[in-house]
Amino acid sequence: MPCDHFSIALPQQGAQVEEGMTVVEVVIAPPLRDDHQVRLLVNGEISQKARTAMSSG
Repeated sequence: MPCDHFSIALPQQGAQVEEGMTVVEVVIAPPLRDDHQVRLLVNGEISQKARTAMSSG
């Protein structure tokens, strides 16, 4: 089933991103299946440092 809603919640639009670690929060509905994933690209390359925190709420 494709997602009906996908948005970046953090950082907010227009926010200045500092060098170093930055929290990126996405909102996806319906939630991803266990065997699906989101890949974060930083400067066009997959970020190997991205960590996953899933919330069903």
